[in-house]
Amino acid sequence: MAFQVSPGVLVTEKDLTNIVPNVATSGGGIVITAEKGPIDEITLISSEKELADNFGKPNNNNFEEWFCAANFLGYGNNLKVVRPITGLVNAVSTGTAVLIKNTTDYLDNYYSDSP
Repeated sequence: MAFQVSPGVLVTEKDLTNIVPNVATSGGGIVITAEKGPIDEITLISSEKELADNFGKPNNNNFEEWFCAANFLGYGNNLKVVRPITGLVNAVSTGTAVLIKNTTDYLDNYYSDSP
Protein backbone atom coordinates (compact mmCIF):
# COMPACT_ATOMS: atom_id res chain seq x y z
CA MET A 1 0.00 0.00 0.00
CA ALA A 2 1.29 3.45 -0.90
CA PHE A 3 2.20 5.99 1.78
CA GLN A 4 1.60 9.71 1.30
CA VAL A 5 3.07 12.44 3.49
CA SER A 6 0.38 14.98 2.65
CA PRO A 7 -3.14 14.74 1.27
CA GLY A 8 -3.18 14.18 -2.49
CA VAL A 9 -4.16 11.90 -5.28
CA LEU A 10 -2.58 8.51 -5.67
CA VAL A 11 -2.56 7.25 -9.26
CA THR A 12 -2.14 3.56 -9.95
CA GLU A 13 -2.42 1.71 -13.22
CA LYS A 14 -3.73 -1.82 -13.53
CA ASP A 15 -3.87 -3.81 -16.75
CA LEU A 16 -7.10 -5.78 -16.56
CA THR A 17 -7.04 -7.06 -20.12
CA ASN A 18 -7.13 -10.81 -20.32
CA ILE A 19 -7.35 -11.19 -24.08
CA VAL A 20 -4.44 -12.89 -25.82
CA PRO A 21 -4.39 -12.39 -29.60
CA ASN A 22 -4.70 -15.61 -31.57
CA VAL A 23 -1.51 -15.85 -33.63
CA ALA A 24 -2.90 -18.69 -35.76
CA THR A 25 -5.36 -16.28 -37.37
CA SER A 26 -2.69 -13.66 -38.08
CA GLY A 27 -1.41 -13.68 -41.63
CA GLY A 28 2.10 -13.14 -42.92
CA GLY A 29 3.93 -12.96 -46.20
CA ILE A 30 7.44 -13.72 -47.45
CA VAL A 31 9.41 -13.90 -50.69
CA ILE A 32 11.60 -17.00 -51.02
CA THR A 33 14.22 -17.75 -53.65
CA ALA A 34 13.47 -21.45 -53.99
CA GLU A 35 14.56 -24.20 -56.37
CA LYS A 36 11.01 -25.19 -57.25
CA GLY A 37 7.47 -23.95 -56.97
CA PRO A 38 5.25 -21.46 -58.78
CA ILE A 39 6.95 -18.23 -59.85
CA ASP A 40 5.34 -14.81 -59.41
CA GLU A 41 2.23 -16.30 -57.81
CA ILE A 42 0.95 -16.00 -54.23
CA THR A 43 0.74 -19.43 -52.59
CA LEU A 44 -1.04 -19.91 -49.25
CA ILE A 45 1.02 -22.20 -46.98
CA SER A 46 -0.30 -23.59 -43.69
CA SER A 47 2.48 -25.91 -42.46
CA GLU A 48 6.22 -26.46 -42.66
CA LYS A 49 5.67 -29.72 -44.56
CA GLU A 50 3.57 -27.89 -47.15
CA LEU A 51 6.34 -25.29 -47.47
CA ALA A 52 8.91 -28.02 -48.18
CA ASP A 53 6.57 -29.83 -50.59
CA ASN A 54 5.80 -26.71 -52.62
CA PHE A 55 9.11 -24.83 -52.56
CA GLY A 56 11.71 -27.47 -51.68
CA LYS A 57 13.94 -27.81 -48.65
CA PRO A 58 16.37 -25.13 -47.51
CA ASN A 59 19.76 -24.85 -49.20
CA ASN A 60 22.82 -22.57 -49.04
CA ASN A 61 21.05 -19.88 -51.08
CA ASN A 62 17.72 -19.61 -49.26
CA PHE A 63 18.11 -20.99 -45.73
CA GLU A 64 17.56 -17.59 -44.06
CA GLU A 65 14.24 -16.98 -45.83
CA TRP A 66 13.15 -20.61 -45.54
CA PHE A 67 13.74 -20.88 -41.79
CA CYS A 68 12.09 -17.49 -41.23
CA ALA A 69 8.97 -18.84 -42.97
CA ALA A 70 9.20 -22.13 -41.05
CA ASN A 71 9.49 -20.24 -37.77
CA PHE A 72 6.32 -18.25 -38.56
CA LEU A 73 4.50 -21.48 -39.41
CA GLY A 74 5.46 -22.83 -35.97
CA TYR A 75 3.08 -20.25 -34.47
CA GLY A 76 0.53 -19.63 -37.22
CA ASN A 77 -0.98 -21.31 -40.24
CA ASN A 78 -1.59 -18.45 -42.67
CA LEU A 79 1.57 -17.61 -44.64
CA LYS A 80 1.53 -16.28 -48.19
CA VAL A 81 4.71 -17.20 -50.07
CA VAL A 82 5.92 -15.81 -53.39
CA ARG A 83 8.85 -17.11 -55.43
CA PRO A 84 10.37 -14.29 -57.52
CA ILE A 85 11.66 -14.53 -61.07
CA THR A 86 15.38 -15.23 -60.80
CA GLY A 87 16.40 -15.70 -64.42
CA LEU A 88 15.73 -19.44 -64.52
CA VAL A 89 14.29 -20.98 -67.68
CA ASN A 90 12.88 -24.37 -68.60
CA ALA A 91 15.12 -26.90 -70.31
CA VAL A 92 14.89 -27.32 -74.08
CA SER A 93 16.71 -29.56 -76.55
CA THR A 94 16.83 -26.97 -79.34
CA GLY A 95 15.96 -23.31 -79.76
CA THR A 96 15.56 -20.66 -77.10
CA ALA A 97 14.54 -21.62 -73.59
CA VAL A 98 11.19 -20.31 -72.41
CA LEU A 99 10.30 -19.28 -68.87
CA ILE A 100 6.95 -20.73 -67.79
CA LYS A 101 6.31 -19.05 -64.46
CA ASN A 102 3.38 -21.07 -63.13
CA THR A 103 0.35 -23.09 -64.14
CA THR A 104 -1.70 -20.01 -64.94
CA ASP A 105 1.04 -18.65 -67.20
CA TYR A 106 1.29 -22.01 -68.98
CA LEU A 107 -2.46 -22.29 -69.53
CA ASP A 108 -2.81 -18.69 -70.72
CA ASN A 109 0.20 -18.54 -73.04
CA TYR A 110 1.45 -21.98 -74.05
CA TYR A 111 -1.34 -24.51 -73.80
CA SER A 112 -3.56 -25.13 -76.79
CA ASP A 113 -6.44 -27.58 -77.20
CA SER A 114 -5.91 -27.73 -80.95
CA PRO A 115 -3.47 -30.32 -82.36
